[in-house]
Amino acid sequence: MFHEIMSCDKRNIVGNMIFKVYEEYKTKDCSGKSLSNSCYEYVTDIVNHEKKTTLYLPVENGNKDVVEVILEKCGRNDNMRMRLSLLIAAIMIHNQEILKMIIKKNSTWIHSMDKHDMFPPHYAASIGYLEGVDLLLGLCKCCTIQRDKYGYFPIHLASYGGHVKVVKKLLQYCPDPTKMLDTSHERNILHIAAKHGKYEVVCYILESEIPQHHKLINLKDKNGDTTLHLAARSLHPTIVYYLVNQNNKKVDLDLVNKNNETTLDIVSSHYELDKSSLR
Repeated sequence: MFHEIMSCDKRNIVGNMIFKVYEEYKTKDCSGKSLSNSCYEYVTDIVNHEKKTTLYLPVENGNKDVVEVILEKCGRNDNMRMRLSLLIAAIMIHNQEILKMIIKKNSTWIHSMDKHDMFPPHYAASIGYLEGVDLLLGLCKCCTIQRDKYGYFPIHLASYGGHVKVVKKLLQYCPDPTKMLDTSHERNILHIAAKHGKYEVVCYILESEIPQHHKLINLKDKNGDTTLHLAARSLHPTIVYYLVNQNNKKVDLDLVNKNNETTLDIVSSHYELDKSSLR
């Protein structure tokens, strides 16, 4: 019943009322236990087929009043770390107020993770939620070096999404980004930004006043590809042009990957492929 009510209560009318009714009438269940207490335990323990507790649903819907009532009345349930994180639900709707409420109730939930081993900071970084990243890192700076199932740090996901402000914030906690490589392809944040066409992130990193950031431009990934190789292969001409013309003193055009290809070789192969498709 509670899951259905919370799922349908988009206007935040019924959810809060049902708990007030139970409390007002001091109703008891068949075992003589306070029904209101049983209700609060139920909404934090029982999950539906999507593995969501009843409490997860008002968080997901942004129902602040219901979340506040339940968090105030329910006990400190650490088992909730094993289910879909309440923090992640609040992060995905950019609700700072609910996010603070949940953290106040149990700050250990910032270490909860989903089936992909993604922690709350991964989610906040991936959607460019700067205020959420700032809040979470204020509680746990080591979250910046937590990998997900695929070997990505939060800063990799921020770079992939093109979220410059979040990348800038996370770099404050990553003094040497040359060491921050994913485990799948051994790529740094500049590799990822260039491959996925995130021009603003590429510009921010290479125009930084921190010399360590400039070293990223010629580093190779697992396949021997540099930032320039990846940008060329992924057909991002704006980034290729920027790397070659605006960073000609930094970029090494003669570097080859494990296939013995320079960036020019990759560009040429694309050109030949385009020509053949027109025949």
